[in-house]
Amino acid sequence: MSALHPKADNRLVLVKRSANDPKWTVAWQGIRVRKVTGDTMEQTTQKTKTLWDQIPQRVRKKLIWSLWFITWVGLIAGIGDQTYFEYVVVFSALHAVAFFVLFRFSSRPFPVQVRIGYLAWVAVGTYVPHMVFLMYITLVGLATNLFLGYCPLARMVYLLPWNRDEKFSLDLARRVFFSAPVPGKFQPKPQST
Repeated sequence: MSALHPKADNRLVLVKRSANDPKWTVAWQGIRVRKVTGDTMEQTTQKTKTLWDQIPQRVRKKLIWSLWFITWVGLIAGIGDQTYFEYVVVFSALHAVAFFVLFRFSSRPFPVQVRIGYLAWVAVGTYVPHMVFLMYITLVGLATNLFLGYCPLARMVYLLPWNRDEKFSLDLARRVFFSAPVPGKFQPKPQST
């Protein structure tokens, strides 16, 4: 048995099974924990798996790259005929919904947040007058993601208050935007002391 020490930014949820049952069920970051006695809790090591977790890593990488590549081709087509930007919005919406489903209908996972942000970006660029320049920015940003592994949008999403572990500062922004590309979820370089 071990005591539970959640990080300050994580939520701890207590759920009582019934009014007559003295035991509580505790959920913390997808890990099931049971209250045994007093302040001591027994932690089960099985994380609740999402559909995304059940897909092999190699398949996930190919799926992600393919979805973004199809989106990028739509953006290129939109340079010649802006009607294609509407298809990009529809495809981005399907992409975001698919990830929302794969992550158990939660908007908290980082990949879901990136896709929601992307959908909002291309929707504004497509449907708000005089904002089409956003589509050209995303054309370049998506190319850097596909071919260099550097995702500007993931770095912007990382700076949102619920995604970062430290207070916002210009140093943090510099480290976020000037860090080398990393595979998987973006994490900036550690703060220099």
